[in-house]
Amino acid sequence: MTSDKQAMSKCLDILILAFCPPRNRQGVDLNRALLAHAYRTKLIQLDVPCDSARSITGITTPKARWLWHLHLGAAVIRLKMLAKAICLPHRVTIVLNLPALLPGVILKVFFGTRLIFYTLEHSPICAANRWLLRRFCDAVIDVEENRLSLLLAMIGRSLPSFVLYNIPHRVNPQMLRPRMRVWLAEKGLAKPDDLLLVYSGSYQKYCYLETLVEWAGEFPDNVKLILMMTEVPEHLRISGSRHVIIVPPQTHEELYDWLSDCDVSLLPYEGTSDNIRFCSPQKLFDSLACGVPVLGSCRPLIQKIVDQYGCGQTIDFTDHHAFTVAWKWFQKRRADAFRSHAFRAHGEFNYETQAERLIDFLQKNVLVDITLTKHTAC
Repeated sequence: MTSDKQAMSKCLDILILAFCPPRNRQGVDLNRALLAHAYRTKLIQLDVPCDSARSITGITTPKARWLWHLHLGAAVIRLKMLAKAICLPHRVTIVLNLPALLPGVILKVFFGTRLIFYTLEHSPICAANRWLLRRFCDAVIDVEENRLSLLLAMIGRSLPSFVLYNIPHRVNPQMLRPRMRVWLAEKGLAKPDDLLLVYSGSYQKYCYLETLVEWAGEFPDNVKLILMMTEVPEHLRISGSRHVIIVPPQTHEELYDWLSDCDVSLLPYEGTSDNIRFCSPQKLFDSLACGVPVLGSCRPLIQKIVDQYGCGQTIDFTDHHAFTVAWKWFQKRRADAFRSHAFRAHGEFNYETQAERLIDFLQKNVLVDITLTKHTAC
């Protein structure tokens, strides 16, 4: 009896293996949500600090270049991940991204766990991984409906599934402290009533930033293109006109205060790959959290949110005329109404709301016999 209790106390309900960089917070957020529901969980993720209070274990990415030249870097990470995980008896393994799948399968065989595959990226899956998913996976989580359909088709098996968008935590609008316009006024770069179109994020070729910067040269004096990027390529700095303003990168904690002062958030996703066509941009939901309407590409998820809540427009960002008509459309309309619609959308699409639905899905499909009042030993 004593040994059973000791085994029970050491056994985790859920172990999360996150093969992604620290900027991807999906593993941290999921771990936190499960802990808040009294499940015994632990997260193992790349390059995050160990934090026993939050039940997080970090593993380091190998620095030796020769490992990566020989395509062994990912294998070393998997071995590190498995070495940490094999000492942690648990009932359910959640693998975040495809490189974590093999360690997850080994843990399923070793502990007899259930295996959930949670993917942030969409890409072709090799035959070996498709077989592993078909043979060992018990449920899947994806970040967009079309991606999920494609994933299940590649696996070739019907599985319990859930869509969890890349969404932020709930934001209290009263806590936002807009800072963009104050900074612009201090620098003499914009007037209080200027229309601010903001692109926030990293440089990506599919975002057509070179084209947007070129078109901004035709803006009237009261319209500005704001680039708030982690790193701005030199060719964008050189080619920018006086209507293009580059704002210093902000920390995650300060980002919303700056973003909330803008009028329109630009979400250009122009490309032919399924990863772009069926994008699930966190920038969409960050903008809604700040009460900022969006001007996005005609992608299913962006279109769905815009149509459902009236919080913006979608266009083809390769069409100069369509872009011009769109920003003029925003300029003629009341910003307060747009902000109200955006905040209303955020009330639905925030992590706290969606996490409740995810955990309900997990309890019905994977955590069926894991209760909080009486745990059985592994």
